[in-house]
Formats: sequence, structure tokens, C-alpha cells
Amino acid sequence: MATNGNKPTGQGKGKIPPHKCIPGTGFTVDAFRSGFQLPSVRAYFLSHAHSDHYSGITDRWSAGLIFCSPITANLIQHILGVKSEYLRPLALRTPHHIHGVEVTLIDANHCPGAVIFLFRLPNGKRYIHCGDMRYSAAYLEDPLFQQFRGADAVFLDTTYCKERYTFPPQEVSVQYVAETIGRSLLSRAQTKLKCSSSSSSSRNAKGKADCEEGGAGGPEHHRGIRVESQDSGGNDARMESAGARLQEQQGQQQQEGGHHQGHEQRQ
Repeated sequence: MATNGNKPTGQGKGKIPPHKCIPGTGFTVDAFRSGFQLPSVRAYFLSHAHSDHYSGITDRWSAGLIFCSPITANLIQHILGVKSEYLRPLALRTPHHIHGVEVTLIDANHCPGAVIFLFRLPNGKRYIHCGDMRYSAAYLEDPLFQQFRGADAVFLDTTYCKERYTFPPQEVSVQYVAETIGRSLLSRAQTKLKCSSSSSSSRNAKGKADCEEGGAGGPEHHRGIRVESQDSGGNDARMESAGARLQEQQGQQQQEGGHHQGHEQRQ
């Protein structure tokens, strides 16, 4: 193994891809596979807790310190069982000095804990490593980003550079999801049925069985039986069918009860 200007290098399968190496630092970003765990690596950085980025990290990790956001540190410790002694969570939007290099983390607008790394070297070189990010016009006004305009290199890991991949703004997507969930909850609320039954009628037992058949196993020991739809597909149809059957049976019970009462009065 050898180093080239503090850039981790290897031979054959162990060579670290250049887009994962920060020049002049010995730092790697999202490079944890066994072939990338080289003595020349001075610090490992993890952009976020998605498996295609933390691949190579296990509960047996001991190759070196992993620098990441606090949320990402909690996630990989919980998900992968990484020992806390190998995790170095870094607060966002605060300059940190690691091996003489200033490192600042800012939110990548991707998933919880995802960050963009801003590296400022002692010689003045500036590098931006984006990991996975969702671009926002707000970045143009971010004072930390403004300090890195004209950076020496930008490491952009993206699948969507082609113009055909056009996505709505995040605010629009969030609003759509919220409205979809709201409609689903409203639909479920409208399909709830409340069934009442008499305590001594044998017909009530049959009505109760029909109600439970149409529902999803609601409270079984209450005289008022609540039946709730578990999804918006087949259960909704079963709910409507069960409700129709219950109304029909209750009508029959009322009619029969009236005939029975009249018979008793005549006696």
C-alpha cells in the first residue's frame, strides 16, 4: 500500500475510487469495504445511513474512527451494532478540525442525518463532498456554501443528472404525501361501523359473528362492537357487505321483537 499526496491508494481490488478520496488529506467518504480499509486512511467519513453508502461497516468494525452526523451515528450504532468508541458524531454547521483540516457538515436535504461535507485544507484548497443530496435554491443563499463558491472540486454522487429526471420541489412532495395520508385516514374513519346488540338474544351472537367476519378482529368482549377497515382495498368491500347484513338483521330482529311482544300481550 502507498500514499500519493495523502490520497489513500491501493493495488488491484483494494484501490479506493478517486471520488471517495479527498485530495491531500488521507480522508475517505463512504468507503468502508474491506479493500478500502488501508493504513493510509487517516479518517473515515460517512455521509448518511443508507446501505449503499455504509457498505462494509459491521458490528466488528475497528479500522478507524467514523465521522458523521449525530443522527447517522445513532442509526448505524442501532442498525449495525457499531461500537461507540469508533463513532465521532459532529454537530452540523460548526467547523471541526480533524488532522489539521477544517470540516463543516450541512444538511443534505436527503434523509435524516444526511450531510454534505465541506473540507477546507491548511493550504487553502476547498472541497465539497455532497454524498446524496437534494438540491434546493436555498443553498445559494447559505452563508456556509457561499464560502465555498469556486471550490477546487465538487464530489457529486447522483443518479439524476439527466434532464429527463425532473422532480417536484420537496414542499410539493411533502404536501402531496400529507394530503394522501389525510384522505386515507378520512376514508377509514368513514368506514367504521358501530354495532349494538342485546345481551340475551341468540340472534345477537350471529350478528356479532357477522360483524367480526366483516371487520379485522376488533374488540370482541364489548356489547358495542367496533369494526375498522385495515386497508382501502378488499377490507372496505367486506366492511360494506357486513354493514348491509347487520342492518338487515337488526331490522328483522326489530320486526320479530314486535311480533313477539304483541303475542305476549294477547296472551
